[in-house]
Amino acid sequence: GFLAGPMAAILAATIVLISANTGVMSSSRLAYSMAKLGLIINWLSHVHPQFRTPIRSVLFFSGVAAAQAIFALFSSRKALETIGAMLAYFLSKTALYCPSIKEPHTPQKVPPNIRIGEAEIPMPSILGIIGTFLMVVIVLWTHEIARILGPL
Repeated sequence: GFLAGPMAAILAATIVLISANTGVMSSSRLAYSMAKLGLIINWLSHVHPQFRTPIRSVLFFSGVAAAQAIFALFSSRKALETIGAMLAYFLSKTALYCPSIKEPHTPQKVPPNIRIGEAEIPMPSILGIIGTFLMVVIVLWTHEIARILGPL
């Protein structure tokens, strides 16, 4: 409808922005660690003196993310990338609450929780699972190419 379309677009854009930020932060930290261990060039291990972040790694991977975003604007693969990102978020959210069930005494409890037997399942994880599952359904429903190639 006239309201659901723009809301889905805003939500998808927010998820893509979060995904890009997560990618930049995790890959820059990984590159920093690898550079410190001598696995890649040492240049990426420089830490900013004031902010104590691997500034060169962050800038490098921010540039990579920006280039990917620019090329994605002209790509017909957007639907496939979207379904891939949504499935990855759905699976990671699902994996987050598995330790709460298998190991009920783990310290990663985020309030509010739902108690099932001895396990406490964090409510934010449940909401994340439902939200990302709904986004997977919406992407599969609205993108014909994702319906065909996405599940492959």
